[in-house]
Amino acid sequence: MTDRLTGGSAVRTYCLMCRERCPVVCNIEDGRLVRVRPDLDHPLGGPFCPKGAAAPELVADPVRLKFPMKRTTPKTNDNPEWQRISWDEALETIAQKLLYARKQHGPESVVFYRPAPGGSPARDFNPWMMRLAHAFGTPNLATTTHICNWHKDSGSAYTYGVGLPEADYDHTGCILMWGTNPHATGVRHVAPIKKARARGAKLIVVDPLRTALAKDATHWLQVRPGSDLPLALGLIHQVIARGGYDVAFLSRWTNAPFLLRSDTGNLLTEADLKVGGSATKFAIWDGATDAPAVYDPDIVGPVGGAAVAVLSGEWTVTDCDGATTHCSTVFDELIRAVAQWTSQETSRVTSIPAATIIEAATTFCGSGPVSYYTYNGIEQHTDAMQINRAICILYALTGDFDSKGGVVNFPPLPAKSAVAFHLLPKDGRKRIGSEKRPLGPSKEGNVQAYAVYDAILEGDPYVVKALVCFGGNLIVSNGDTRRGADALRALDFYVQMDCYENPTSRFADILLPAASLWEAEALGLFNWRDRGHVQMRRAVVRPEFERRPDLEVIFDLAVRLGLGNTFFNGDLN
Repeated sequence: MTDRLTGGSAVRTYCLMCRERCPVVCNIEDGRLVRVRPDLDHPLGGPFCPKGAAAPELVADPVRLKFPMKRTTPKTNDNPEWQRISWDEALETIAQKLLYARKQHGPESVVFYRPAPGGSPARDFNPWMMRLAHAFGTPNLATTTHICNWHKDSGSAYTYGVGLPEADYDHTGCILMWGTNPHATGVRHVAPIKKARARGAKLIVVDPLRTALAKDATHWLQVRPGSDLPLALGLIHQVIARGGYDVAFLSRWTNAPFLLRSDTGNLLTEADLKVGGSATKFAIWDGATDAPAVYDPDIVGPVGGAAVAVLSGEWTVTDCDGATTHCSTVFDELIRAVAQWTSQETSRVTSIPAATIIEAATTFCGSGPVSYYTYNGIEQHTDAMQINRAICILYALTGDFDSKGGVVNFPPLPAKSAVAFHLLPKDGRKRIGSEKRPLGPSKEGNVQAYAVYDAILEGDPYVVKALVCFGGNLIVSNGDTRRGADALRALDFYVQMDCYENPTSRFADILLPAASLWEAEALGLFNWRDRGHVQMRRAVVRPEFERRPDLEVIFDLAVRLGLGNTFFNGDLN
């Protein structure tokens, strides 16, 4: 068999230029990558995009970084005047600088950064970079998740209790695609959507542009940019007005039947109804006894199991102190919240014809089970979180959550993550930004660039002295570029590893040449619907010059930092 690294071979692997990780076949000639094409024999094989096809140009690009280099001028100088150094000098310098920062200012004074795994090869090394940071003792990992996906992922979790599950296209009767163009940014969705359409499933597309998906839609809602939230509220109004909601699901699995006090606006709890009652168990109105009953979230149902939760109504309740309060349900509050968003008012704000809104809502109510998917289109708005939560509420009305043909929590692969939060010191300082925004991305383990800038320039909430970046372009990918540049100038030490020099890395003290994804290996975990699998991606060509894979450098650096015991002593095999 021909050696795949010496020429004349075809290597099956997958692309990592975006979150889709398309299966591909790489043609190798004389040790060079000459062509990348889709692997149509792979279980997830299908369409392919120009980013993957351009891989040979990326690998052979003469502009790429070739050797480790150090800065020879002050950071106030626009020209770093790089000087080539050895990998040993580079990594020893990095290790000593980080250890010094930890000794003088604490491990939290060091921040690690990487680009979003959804749009870069960082998916390969991100768990191990996080492990390195945690083992070093810092909770501060910066990324751009607050811009592109936090609202969808964590916003859904705050609404559903879990993140957004996968759409079960194989069994769905109606698909809602909101703010996403899978032909360009989610090709894995294209084939199953086409199959669903071919067997008669309806398709509702919300997008200002007439995308390829919109052209095939049953209903195309050409929303005015920035008016997604009114549209979501308008559709909720239409679904409720048509009685197109699942009473049993809402009564059992949501807070819709919980009673709200009119005097305080708070939920009525068991503690309000009886002395010694729980403040985490909530009151509902029992239709069987025509009296309050208690719902226990821990058992997902009424205490005793016999109560029949009423979804809508108004009652006067006497609390344990003998006082009376007027109550209605959370569902009633939702009805009031969307009352103004009639088809006419929604049309006025969104520019979608009222008739189209009504038709889409009718299809949404009557063509279930309903599945949906949404992504970056709604993430670029200032009210992205509330847009996403409104869409979650709209979908919850269907009752198709985690059921066949709806959105489903398919079983994950039984794999152990490299991420190790338990390695963080229990008495360490809190993550930057967590106190100001406790429900923000910091809760998920991420810090934002603006918070890092504050820490560097103002010591808020404490000083940051060193920054370690594996890929990414910090000051370009985030807002307030000038402040970002000032922060980088003020850093004691900053190292960047990348394929190219970029505007951010011009401020680096040390610049490291990264191998591309085609020159590195990794183990990929694929949790795509019910087709989860593991696939080894080996290097299809050897790195040229002195480029090295990010993962290899992370393991090497861990050993030099005295953390080899958590990184198999640096052995990647």
